[in-house]
Amino acid sequence: MASPSPVVRSKSLRVDTTTANGEENGKTSKLNFLRRLLKSKDALIKRTSRSTQPNPTSTPGTPITPITPAAKSNPSKTEQASVSSSAKAKSKPNDTKSKSTSKKARRSSVTPPSQPGSEPLTQHDLQMLFSGAPQFLVERGEENHLFPQVWFPYDPDNETSDLSDRLHLQHESFAASTLHAHLPVHKRLKKQEESEQDEKDLQKRARFDSGVYELPNMLSMQGAEPGTVGFRYFMELPVADALKPPETGRGGGPHPGDSVVERQKLINEGPKAWKKIGIRDIKLDQIAQRLHELTCLHDKFLAKGPQSTILDMETSESLYRSLFTTFLIPPLKLPPREAGDPYSLKVQIESLVKTLSAKGSWINFSHVEWRIRLGQLLWEDSTASLHNDTHKKLAVQPRVERKWLLLQILLSMELLVRLDAIIKIAFVEGAPELDVSAEEIEIFNRLRSRKVDWDLILARVFFDEVQVELYKRDSSSASSQVGIKPTPPPNNRLLSALKRPDLNHDQTLEGDADCIILPRHPKLQLEGLLHFARFLSWPNHDQLSAQMHEKLGPSSVPPSPADSIYATPLQTPQSTRSGYFDFSSYAQVRPGNVSRPSYSQKLKSTFSGNEAGGWLSRSWLVGLVLPGEATSHFLISTLLENDADALLRLGDCASLYGGFIYDGRSWWSKACVAGRVIACLPESKECLGWISSPVVPQDPSAVTIPETWAEIDVQSPPKRDRPRLKDIFSISSESSITGISAGFILPDNFTLPVDPRPIPSVAISFDSLTLTKENTSHPASPGANDVNPTVYKASTTFTITSNNSPKTITFDLLYDIYFIAAFPCRPPPGHAAHATSIDSCRGPHMDPIHPEREHLPAHLLHKSYSYTYKSLSELYGAVPPVKNRNNKEIWVIDARGSKAAEAFARSWCAQVAYHAVIARARKTCLSCSIREARALDVAIIIRV
Repeated sequence: MASPSPVVRSKSLRVDTTTANGEENGKTSKLNFLRRLLKSKDALIKRTSRSTQPNPTSTPGTPITPITPAAKSNPSKTEQASVSSSAKAKSKPNDTKSKSTSKKARRSSVTPPSQPGSEPLTQHDLQMLFSGAPQFLVERGEENHLFPQVWFPYDPDNETSDLSDRLHLQHESFAASTLHAHLPVHKRLKKQEESEQDEKDLQKRARFDSGVYELPNMLSMQGAEPGTVGFRYFMELPVADALKPPETGRGGGPHPGDSVVERQKLINEGPKAWKKIGIRDIKLDQIAQRLHELTCLHDKFLAKGPQSTILDMETSESLYRSLFTTFLIPPLKLPPREAGDPYSLKVQIESLVKTLSAKGSWINFSHVEWRIRLGQLLWEDSTASLHNDTHKKLAVQPRVERKWLLLQILLSMELLVRLDAIIKIAFVEGAPELDVSAEEIEIFNRLRSRKVDWDLILARVFFDEVQVELYKRDSSSASSQVGIKPTPPPNNRLLSALKRPDLNHDQTLEGDADCIILPRHPKLQLEGLLHFARFLSWPNHDQLSAQMHEKLGPSSVPPSPADSIYATPLQTPQSTRSGYFDFSSYAQVRPGNVSRPSYSQKLKSTFSGNEAGGWLSRSWLVGLVLPGEATSHFLISTLLENDADALLRLGDCASLYGGFIYDGRSWWSKACVAGRVIACLPESKECLGWISSPVVPQDPSAVTIPETWAEIDVQSPPKRDRPRLKDIFSISSESSITGISAGFILPDNFTLPVDPRPIPSVAISFDSLTLTKENTSHPASPGANDVNPTVYKASTTFTITSNNSPKTITFDLLYDIYFIAAFPCRPPPGHAAHATSIDSCRGPHMDPIHPEREHLPAHLLHKSYSYTYKSLSELYGAVPPVKNRNNKEIWVIDARGSKAAEAFARSWCAQVAYHAVIARARKTCLSCSIREARALDVAIIIRV
């Protein structure tokens, strides 16, 4: 006779953990895998029962008081139960093995009839009860890098692999924003003639991986809920690249601007100073020609297949000669290990790394500012905005600084092709002629810096995304030197409208040729831009699409690369500010601050009015995009620069961390709290860091604000003593499935919390977003002639109606708080039913047939997690829980029923300075939402 169905029993709730046909949930192989996994990873059971780590809320061995409905929630709204469980095993009357298995199952039963709930849960019980429940942790990687992770310890067969708290990238071109591995976009946009080459490029190839990633993780920037971010993004915000002081560390001086000055001084001093870092006297045409040669060689060995490297095109000796006879000064003394082979790749790699690591000599692309301004150095004809007035005497001519940047890119590309070759030959093939010892690897890693790693990332972008072409500067020069004939004057309407390069400059510095950076995938970049426009409901996006295709389509192909729109240096007379980031108030920024820097340091963009767009547009259309937040800046800027109507109505000066009002909608950077609050309202759209909303702000007099740029003034919320990401043990232990307290995992220590029924008598409507001008604007940067966007205080107004009595409530959006999308969960198969007593739960009459594929309403929650359920009517004027070591209480705000209710709860959070987890009731159970909030150290959950 088969054993009775296992149930979870209590006085108030009964939970059946079997499927409808009575089969056991889970296979033996899965259980064995789980046991090995738990044993190897220091099982949750063992860690919680034997841990000697002091507990912040209770002492080991002290019983934890259950959370009673009277103390924490309404008993009629939130169901709770003390839990017990027994394992179920199949048995057959004539099968000895089945009988043995059944006996083992009975012996492992954790609930003897005489003492229900007195024995610990087994691993099998945990497998049954917590299948589909996420666990939150942080993994430590190379270079002490911390990776926030979400995993499902009781689902080893990947039944939960489709669950995610973020939206996937919506277009292939958006992948430029991240260095993290991710699933490819389902649709690849490419030309027919490129298909064969693209397939070869996509083949698996051994390549050097620097192990560096952007911070925060841009894959997790767009959460599954509107206006939210994912778990990984929020955890990495306090250590974001943008919060690190620019130009400091190994690549810069003690003051943010010192490294810039040091580099300018080095460039101005000329070849005598360059020799100090091993650089020869180089002309621009030499750099341009080698860049062109290197990209062509790279394309050739890619076309030969994944097994080829640069050494199939050139020998190690020829690479040595091209590097040390033209660009670098050869080392005076070779390492003893390379004395027998002076042309070794190792010698070249070491020299390149030392040169690129020279302090204060190069641009440090590990800083967000330089990743954005890369295109400005390459395409803008005037770089007055790059230099502070204090250092005008040291200012470098734009073309000279551009030349120095191209040299840095060239040396980075030379280093990368050599590293790719040595990875392929020495580590993949194990060739004896190129043996790399552990000592050599250690020496290389010591020489490396984060600055050099980002140089290699830039080199990879150049190889994969752009093409470098040559053109002649002077028709009288011998064209055979560069292989390009003199170019005729442009005859295209668009091209003739653009200013040609000024050739009347010092030829002794630059030579007779220059390089043009062209897109390798122009259609892909254009389609990504148009997808961004369509997804955000950009006004007249069909007309914009036609205009962009006319500008960049086949009909606008110039007779030579020199006539391309990408070759034109831009003159932007409005760019006269001292810098995109004003360092005068930089002391306000500290690592660990989740919010953006203050207004005076925020990125501003000055748009170009010509038909081709400015350097921001060129950066996107060419594909010269470094990972990080630059992608969203480039996309919105390209839209604005190429929309004459928008440029006319909004002006040419913008704050890309704020928002603007245009054509009956408001558009907000996701870095702005106002956008994050109203993103949940109907008809709002979000795409890669920008939010489009039908809500048009009004002033305090209820008059609609005219079309303009707006900057929202907010404060930083109180921050922790150190970033939560670094509390590796606390993140795992304080969000554990098996509870926070030490001790055995007893059934009676678990409850089954569920959401109460919504209150239909309370209705909330969103009235307005109000922007109030600041009394005094933030001062402009020294020497700035442009007009800064207007600074406003933001507030939201709602009408809440209860018992036919309307009440108007206004929240001030004072703090720069974030909303985190809860990670989805999948409750295990089972059935929940009410019972009056434990005795009544016994017997076959309490095992009714329930629908197939029915699941429990939630995962179980350990009683050590303290929470309080709050309705929206209780929020106004409420004092949120004070977080400290002894108080980890969480407020669960019920905002189900309408989008306005969710915006109401978000606005309250922005007023009281509390981040919040947005948890959708049908995607994430209440228990898992609470545990994720504890992992994030967030005190508010908004149930929607």
